[in-house]
Amino acid sequence: MSQLHKQPAANNPHLDTVQLTPINVRKPEFESEFSNLKQLFGADFFTMYIASIHNLAKNKNTLLITTGNELQKMHIEDIIPALKEIFMVKKVKVIGLMKPFYN
Repeated sequence: MSQLHKQPAANNPHLDTVQLTPINVRKPEFESEFSNLKQLFGADFFTMYIASIHNLAKNKNTLLITTGNELQKMHIEDIIPALKEIFMVKKVKVIGLMKPFYN
C-alpha cells in the first residue's frame, strides 16, 4: 500500500480513490516491451497514452488492454501493429472505460 495515495471519494467514507501507478511500474514483467514502446514512439507518447493504461494482460496469443477513456483507447488502437510485434501476439483487444457522470 505504500505506492497508493488514498483520498475519500464522492463524500462517502467507505470509498477511497487511489492515484494510478504507471503500468510499467505495476507490470515489471513487461519491462522489455515497455522499453521498446518508449523507444519506438517516444517518451511523451509513452507517458501520455501507455503509462496510464489501467491494466494489461497477455496470454499466448492475445493482449488485452484496459484504458481509462475512449480517447486513450483510440490512440492505443492506432499502434496495434507495433503492439502485436513487440508483445509477440496475434490479437490485441483494447477496452476503453466509460467514466460515470454525476449530477
